[in-house]
Amino acid sequence: MPETEAPKNLSEALKLTKDGFLKFIAEAQKFVKDLTTIDVLTLTGEIKVTNAEGQIASINPDELFKSIQGTVVPNLGVVALTHVEFDLDSVNFVVAEAPQSALKLHTDSVKAAIDARVAVVELLKGLIPIPSIA
Repeated sequence: MPETEAPKNLSEALKLTKDGFLKFIAEAQKFVKDLTTIDVLTLTGEIKVTNAEGQIASINPDELFKSIQGTVVPNLGVVALTHVEFDLDSVNFVVAEAPQSALKLHTDSVKAAIDARVAVVELLKGLIPIPSIA
């Protein structure tokens, strides 16, 4: 990473400070939005990967995206969708006659996402001193 040149004057220093602060605020806003909303989409179906000869190709799970060397044909369907806002307003969709195993996976995924958000908030709470009001 190249070193940044030191500002030549106060005006440049203030601009760098302002730009850095604005970038920090933008990143913080993205982080807060991501932390305060949950989106879980559960799909069922199959994905066939064929090589140049039209034969089913193998996929190396350790290098999934690098190992796909051919045509990918997805046949996917939405089973369930959950969107939860910070104030706990939520939108939920479940397809009629959804497989119970897919619904359980979806429910477990929503719970895991909520638990992860709670853990991050607890971690942040421990890092940020909050003065008590006495």
